[in-house]
Amino acid sequence: MDRQDWVPEQNAQVASSVASDWELAPDNSSGNRRAAMPGDGLELSRKDLDEAFAIARMGVWRWTVGTSDFMWSRELYRIAGRDPANFAPTLERTLACVHPADRPLIRTRLTGAVDSFDPMGREFRIVRPDGGERHCWARISPIRKGDRVVAIRGVLLDITERRRAEAALEASEEHYRNTVELSPHMPWTADPVGNLLTISGRWSTITGLPEAEALGTGWLSKVYPDDRPLVVAGVAASIAGTVPLDIK
Repeated sequence: MDRQDWVPEQNAQVASSVASDWELAPDNSSGNRRAAMPGDGLELSRKDLDEAFAIARMGVWRWTVGTSDFMWSRELYRIAGRDPANFAPTLERTLACVHPADRPLIRTRLTGAVDSFDPMGREFRIVRPDGGERHCWARISPIRKGDRVVAIRGVLLDITERRRAEAALEASEEHYRNTVELSPHMPWTADPVGNLLTISGRWSTITGLPEAEALGTGWLSKVYPDDRPLVVAGVAASIAGTVPLDIK
């Protein structure tokens, strides 16, 4: 079998159980769904499965226990940045794709699944040949023949974009917090009737009144008594007229 046929052959073997779950076609007699029968032209094709895996950024693989034989799906090659034309996965080559810091855990989970199966998924990183990293989540399951585990099957999701979005959001929130804390102003929010809901931590620094005690109308206790009626009237007018409040 040459290299061009080898990857599709792996896809066919690794994804066969998935395909059997997806082969659904309309039952014209009852309007319900029925399982498509082999040969009726309604089964999902290998191309359909490849496209589904690519959209989901999901790769699948299988390791034959006691050997170095590993099979990767086409999408797993793309996630790992390897070319199926010149990369033949084995147990050690697969583990070598894992970030060095994460490799011991993945090796232990993979080899340990033969004797003690842990159904929990794990997150780890894959390092591409160009040095780029992909954040992945994977789960494994044993394939048994009688009482003996003969292979380990794995499903891997590329969650890199999600992790990047989370990191960007965290950085944005941290930037906002720093901006608020370093600003000479005191941002705050209130409900439609003027009760204070949140206020910058600078409030406590400047007034000495804890933030929790400033909520509601507690903040008024720190307004100079002679100015309090003017402030209360100004807030009421701002709320009633839905106009900005600018008062000294």
